[in-house]
Amino acid sequence: MKYKKGNINEIILEKLQNGPIYIPTLVESISREIVCSAKSVYNVCNKLKKDETIIVHNKYASLSLIWIAKCKSKIEQAEKVYTNIYILSQTFNIKKPFIKNGSRTNNKIV
Repeated sequence: MKYKKGNINEIILEKLQNGPIYIPTLVESISREIVCSAKSVYNVCNKLKKDETIIVHNKYASLSLIWIAKCKSKIEQAEKVYTNIYILSQTFNIKKPFIKNGSRTNNKIV
């Protein structure tokens, strides 16, 4: 995989979904997986720590419960909005609620 900082960020979060990981093991794994420097991985870990996305304790990184709660809230909001759109489209027999004559309608049901 080609190296991009966004990729490192996503890979760290993906790996931490399964639980805390010893940071040197995480760094070694990611730097081999996408062929990047260990420093790049450590830099992204430090940014995620600063942003309170991950927490570090005794050289183990884990996802922050605050960050998880924020993600959960965003997902619940999106689910609520899209469920309501689906219900409205079914109620009013709207086939494609976001498209009119092949073009977008600024997310308004037409």
